[in-house]
Amino acid sequence: MSGGGRITEFLRSRVGNLGVSSLVLVVLEKMMDSDFVCPCQPGYNEVICACYATVPFITCFIFTFCFVDPIPEDKGIQCNSTCVSKVFYSLFIAFIWLFLFFVDGQYMSCAISHWGGEYTETGALKWCKPNGSETVVLEREKETQRYMTVSQFIGFGIAFLIALGLLALHYNYDWRKKNPDETRQDNKKAK
Repeated sequence: MSGGGRITEFLRSRVGNLGVSSLVLVVLEKMMDSDFVCPCQPGYNEVICACYATVPFITCFIFTFCFVDPIPEDKGIQCNSTCVSKVFYSLFIAFIWLFLFFVDGQYMSCAISHWGGEYTETGALKWCKPNGSETVVLEREKETQRYMTVSQFIGFGIAFLIALGLLALHYNYDWRKKNPDETRQDNKKAK
């Protein structure tokens, strides 16, 4: 079976795990969201938000890669095809984290807040409210909302790319399944 087909089969066999993993990530993001406090100090804002993005991303990848077991049919297969499937699946789970990170919006708006102030909650908006005149406060509030919107667009872009990748794998697998002779010839040429 080709690499694309193996990855597609690997994902199909783990749809339940994918749902559970996604649910765990949503709960984790909500827990982190309630505890998140932007330092409202330029320099620290970027660092804390980079940590909120990269540490869970890397942790999700490593945890998924280490604890995803091959299905019984995969146990006798060479490591390279199973490892590629595990890497892809682990990246898929990690990118779900990035989707949640960016869709929330408050992390990126904190990172891009280049002014000092106090972290406050104004209605549904959590942001770094600057010290200063009402005009400055209003401008910064609008800027924060704009950053949150951009962050959400990035999150949905990541979700779209994940969907496109899965769709490409699915159609590649289906094409190879319907055209096994051409696939074998391509594999012989590659050797």
